[in-house]
Amino acid sequence: MIVFIIGSTSTNLYARKRKRSQFVRNKSVYKLAKKNKSQKKKKTNYKVKALIGFKSDVVDGDDKEARVFGLDLNVLGKLNITPYIEGKIDAGLILETGSNKDLGIASDYEPTQSVYLNEATLTWSPLELIDLKAGSLNQKELNSPLLVVGSFPGAFEKIKYKVGSIELYAKASQTIPNNHQLNQRIGKVDEGTPFFMTESVGISYKTSTVLIDAQVGHFRFNDLSSDVALKSREFGNSVGGSGLNSDFLYGFDGYNSSLTMKAKINNDFGLYSTGQLLVNNQSPEKRNQAYLLNGGLSFGSLKVGGQVFENQSDASVGYYNSKYYSHNNRNGYGVEVTKTFWDSKSQIKLNYTQSNLIEKNIFQSDETIISINFTKLYSIF
Repeated sequence: MIVFIIGSTSTNLYARKRKRSQFVRNKSVYKLAKKNKSQKKKKTNYKVKALIGFKSDVVDGDDKEARVFGLDLNVLGKLNITPYIEGKIDAGLILETGSNKDLGIASDYEPTQSVYLNEATLTWSPLELIDLKAGSLNQKELNSPLLVVGSFPGAFEKIKYKVGSIELYAKASQTIPNNHQLNQRIGKVDEGTPFFMTESVGISYKTSTVLIDAQVGHFRFNDLSSDVALKSREFGNSVGGSGLNSDFLYGFDGYNSSLTMKAKINNDFGLYSTGQLLVNNQSPEKRNQAYLLNGGLSFGSLKVGGQVFENQSDASVGYYNSKYYSHNNRNGYGVEVTKTFWDSKSQIKLNYTQSNLIEKNIFQSDETIISINFTKLYSIF
């Protein structure tokens, strides 16, 4: 009888302990589930920001003089449609006023009032290693202003592999380099359907204090129209014929590389550098290369830097590259100062660029460009 009581008591104690342990475990699971549910509720599937900017461009040259002031109203949005599909948009309205005296037919600094589209894309990531993108693609992805700037409709593919802070990647794009913003800026182009293709490989290293990104690749332009050639003649390219019979003397098929480096030494000091090297295999020596080297120091919220550049006459298509280096047949230098304010959402930037001719011609002259930009970012959602 005593044995029975002891066995029964032991069994009851074991059952009570098991029940208590199960209750604690269930309670922990419940708390974890509740926490995850709360986090999911807090996580937003979309972000919308507004960027308001004021800018001014002052340009002086023998054949060009411009004084332009503008208001830029920009909206940036990102939407996670599914865990594998993301939408992104960067669009806005530019309202400019001022004066522009240009002896040519292609004017970079003519004041405009228009809607623009920097980016509008859908990205599908079926696997962690793969990104497939379609829409209006921003060419900042190439980090190559001497080759191309703007936003072109097309497709983009990227394969990436990450190990710790290092990412290896290969990417390609196929685009049609015509857009409303370019047409507004330097004249309407209706003829033909041009094609711009790139393939590149790269490596990036990113930590909380260091960023290094290097890429090298191939580019090619096809089926460029006579309108593009006619306007690019004034930007330094070698062009034969006249009017609707204008045609580039050389094709554009070559190699392009870029490098970006940033290092934060401490909260009050850092350094940065960017570079680009471009070679067009379709044009002769002394006409087929371009380079850009930019570097500087940061002191807290203040950045001070300088740059040197050269873009030979037929290294790239003048119609599609940056006006802030005066396109092709140019070399020069520049200074930039950027001040970010205490809220990290307001910024003022001053650029001074001296762009000189490599070879004299009747369409171009030395230019001095001063650009001032003030921007303020607002988080809406």
